[in-house]
Amino acid sequence: MSDFKCPKCNVTDMEGWFNVSGRATFVVDSDGVEDYHNVEWDDEAPMNCRTCGHSGIVADFTNTEEATA
Repeated sequence: MSDFKCPKCNVTDMEGWFNVSGRATFVVDSDGVEDYHNVEWDDEAPMNCRTCGHSGIVADFTNTEEATA
């Protein structure tokens, strides 16, 4: 089962891409970002569908459908 589904065009994270604004810890030096970790977000984080452009929050895109066998 996919974790995310666009409420407008119904594309899932198995089929398309989503942008989510989250938090992370970055390791930086004079050359830029060397590494990152502790990537996280919550249900209130801004999110949008890269297929149709629909915007909302993570809770709007959370796929609650049951997996079928």
